[in-house]
Amino acid sequence: MVTNMGLSTYSNSLALLKNIGEGAGFLESQADQLFKLWNRFMIMSYYKTKKTATFAKDRETEQYARVGELKDMVKKIWAQLYLSNEDRIPVTQNHTEMVKFPLCTDSTYCSVVVKTKQFVGNIRGTSLHQA
Repeated sequence: MVTNMGLSTYSNSLALLKNIGEGAGFLESQADQLFKLWNRFMIMSYYKTKKTATFAKDRETEQYARVGELKDMVKKIWAQLYLSNEDRIPVTQNHTEMVKFPLCTDSTYCSVVVKTKQFVGNIRGTSLHQA
């Protein structure tokens, strides 16, 4: 897909992908500014603990589905900021399923609700424009 984006029709998209790709420097140049902002708030990050099946052609249905090799779609190190004010929470799902909560009693869902309420309580009255 990225190769196809290199065609003239997709040249702007390819340039963007190169600018935000690993090691490109653009995101790293933004990090200092973001860390100053993020350090003022509680941060919650969730990371998956299971690998995700890649897309491949299903032999029975002849359709593409997530039946391919298991891979880490987003590595744990990429899913966290490693800030002192960050609450890192493992999710026992794969990349596709980690935000599809089966029930409101699901432990990850309950964690999201509790942490979000804490965040809202902590930022009430705090302006993003304050120094």
